[in-house]
Amino acid sequence: MFNNSLPGPVLHVYQGQKVFVKIYNNLPTETLSVHFHGIRQVETPSSDGIGRVTQLSILPASNFVHEFIAVDEGTFWYHSHVHSQTAMGLLGGFIVHPKEVPTQKIKEFILVLQDWQHFYTG
Repeated sequence: MFNNSLPGPVLHVYQGQKVFVKIYNNLPTETLSVHFHGIRQVETPSSDGIGRVTQLSILPASNFVHEFIAVDEGTFWYHSHVHSQTAMGLLGGFIVHPKEVPTQKIKEFILVLQDWQHFYTG
């Protein structure tokens, strides 16, 4: 759960904006990493959020600040990069609005879909 919501809150930023997202791992025994899916990490590979690949995983009771520029406008999402945590709902929408306000306003809705995954051991 991100910020006590499931799925996590939709984050809104603007194209070209410098983004800071502080992730605090409140899980008692598991590491955590958060990936911003589809966000190009231009000169900020350590904020890609892939634990043990592009950054160290966040230890329990620790935090990490993602810092990057929102280069591309569009609808993206963020999620834990630990498989079982994504199944528990550690994900949310990430919207990068265009720098220029469009002249025609279109009503938008954000819909985050997720399937519940069951893992059975025999």
